[in-house]
Amino acid sequence: MQIINGSCIYGIWPWSGDGWGPALGIVLIIIQFFIPLTILVLSYGSMILKLSKRTNPSSFNQSHQTDTYQKAKMNVTVTFCIVAFFYIICWVQNETTLMLLYLGYVDADWDGVYFQFIFQMVLLNSTVNPVIYLLKSTDFQNALREFFGCLPKETRSDKQDTRRSEQSSTSN
Repeated sequence: MQIINGSCIYGIWPWSGDGWGPALGIVLIIIQFFIPLTILVLSYGSMILKLSKRTNPSSFNQSHQTDTYQKAKMNVTVTFCIVAFFYIICWVQNETTLMLLYLGYVDADWDGVYFQFIFQMVLLNSTVNPVIYLLKSTDFQNALREFFGCLPKETRSDKQDTRRSEQSSTSN
């Protein structure tokens, strides 16, 4: 931070004259954008792969379970696509602008409309994820209904008992 004409100026990097600005920018973009995106892709990819292995029926009796796993696979795939889409949309402007800032191509106007917009987009990503899971997960919806008293506990435990019996029949 520097004081210029009586105003505090943020974003003046003391290391920028030493060539550290671009290196710092690359490291921060890797940490803030690419590592979380990689974790997201690997996590959802692992779930989709495991569900894909379970959708290959070995007998006719497993067709109901195959349909269940097929629906779960589709739900996980759609959820992944939505979460990844919003993550990229919300973060890419911020990371691109910061990289241009670190490289010296743009000046930082932290109080300007554009910088405030990209900052709000990053915050929006944290806000939109619970909404995505709320809209995509019936278990999450039922848990919220139960929490707020809209769903009787018997309905929830009946559903869990049904799942347990399905899981025990698949393991036999």
